[in-house]
Formats: sequence, structure tokens, C-alpha cells
Amino acid sequence: MTWWNGTAGIIDLGNPQARDWYTGNLRKLMADYGVDGFKFDTRFFDDRCATTGTLTPQDYQKLGADMTDAFDQQGAGIRTHWGSQRYGFVIRAVDADTTWDGLRTSLRRASAISANGYPFVETDMIGGSNSMPPPSREVLVRWAQAASLMPLMYASTSPVTTVDTTTGKPVAYPADTAKLYADAVRTHAKLAGYLKTQVQQAVKDGTPIMRPVYFDFPADHRFDTVDDEWMLGPALLAAPMIKAGTARDIALPSGLWFDPHTKRVELGGRTLHDYAAPLDTTPMFVRIGAPGWTDLAARL
Repeated sequence: MTWWNGTAGIIDLGNPQARDWYTGNLRKLMADYGVDGFKFDTRFFDDRCATTGTLTPQDYQKLGADMTDAFDQQGAGIRTHWGSQRYGFVIRAVDADTTWDGLRTSLRRASAISANGYPFVETDMIGGSNSMPPPSREVLVRWAQAASLMPLMYASTSPVTTVDTTTGKPVAYPADTAKLYADAVRTHAKLAGYLKTQVQQAVKDGTPIMRPVYFDFPADHRFDTVDDEWMLGPALLAAPMIKAGTARDIALPSGLWFDPHTKRVELGGRTLHDYAAPLDTTPMFVRIGAPGWTDLAARL
């Protein structure tokens, strides 16, 4: 069969001998080289393949999920489809363009995926697919900032230098790009304890970690159409810049909200117009009184 990396064959996981041979090789890599986990970045069945015995093509979805579930999937990925919620795999949206539209689309997808029962979500690679020209400095930094307010960050494009795969030419980013990118990673690190609590909640009852604002505020119909803000757990409103510019409007739900950047408390139920967001600022608000808010306010 053909795939994005050329020509290959698919291991028939419906054949016990083939499966044991394949998983044996994976475990040998782990033992010999200290590999922690694998990114199973392809499908487990192709319609041009024959099935084994009475298995159907759909059965290979479960065979693949069961096989990968035997390996450490922390920080590694699996390319799978609807029906694998019970495994708790990390899921990302499909490859996105390296543009503002790509960033916005990737965040929409992640929010929808999370709300559909896959709580451990991330965007496509920060900056978008490397099959396209590299993102601009602004897109790359804003993408990292948005990803910092999600359950996981998934990096690919270097904020120092990269290669334009469409031309083969190197691309160097301005010197401060790496610092701004690193600041976003540090923001995410500050959320670690809070996110761990949200993970435990998601495992317990399926509550999405990243979710549309209307999930927590269903009576506020302003958020029926807002797709550039989301809740990260019950206490953090994310409102990153996902289009060109240095200011944006932010719709605040009802209640009191602490702004980590200005150190002010804002009254909700209104819209903050032209909120200043230069390239070193990621707009976010902590919901006062929500579970975990005091730790967030102290850390951010």
C-alpha cells in the first residue's frame, strides 16, 4: 500500500503470529534502546487488504487499539477513529495549515473532539503541518500560546530554525521567537497540578478538560457562536490571540474573574473590548470561586 511516507506493508494484527512478531520487535526496541513509547502514525487496515478468517475491516480498529494499549502511550500517539474513547489515548486533530486559518481550525477541531469524549486532546503540531511552508513568527508564537492552555502541547516546528519542505531552503526565526515560545511552555508547566486534577476527573466521569464555554455557562447564549475562547477545566477561561493583531474582544461569563496579566478582578457578564494582547501576552482569566482557582491565581 502507499501512504504519506511512501510504499509500505501493514502487519495483519488478525494473525496471531504476525501480531506477536510485530510486538516482539517493538519490545526489543524498548529493551535495547530505552524507547519509552511509540507513535503509531498510520492505519491498521486498508481497504485493499484482505482480512483474516471471519474478521471484518471494523474489527481491525479494535485490534489496533488493543495492541497499542499494551504500550506506554504517554506522550506518544495513535492514528485511530471513533469508538476508542474508553482507551484514554491522546488524540490530536488532523494536520492543519501553517496559517491563521489553520490555527483556528485546529482549535475548533480539538474542542469538538474533546466534547465528544476524547478529553486528552492537543492541536495539530504547533505551527501546523511541515508539508507546507513554515508558519510566520506570529503564527508560531500564537499557536504555542493557544496550545499552552490545552491539556497537552504537541511541538514540531523549531522556533529557532527550520526548513521549508516545499523549497528545501532553511528558515531562521528572529532571536526572540524562541523566548516567546519557551514562555508559552512555562505557562503550560504552571498548569500541571491543575491539569492533573482535571485528568482525574475526566477518567472518573468523562468530563472534558477543554470544552466550549457554553458547557459551563449554558444560559449565556453569547457563547453559542464563540469559537475563539474555551474553558480549561472549571476555573480557567482561555482567550488566546488566534488571528493577526495585538488586541481582541473577550466575552466574560458571569461571575468574578482574575486577570493574571493585569492582576485585576473583572466583573463578568460583559465583553472586554480591545483587550491589549501584544505578542508576549496570552489572554486568560481565572474564575474566582471555582475549584482550583486559588492555586491558579497564585501560579499564573
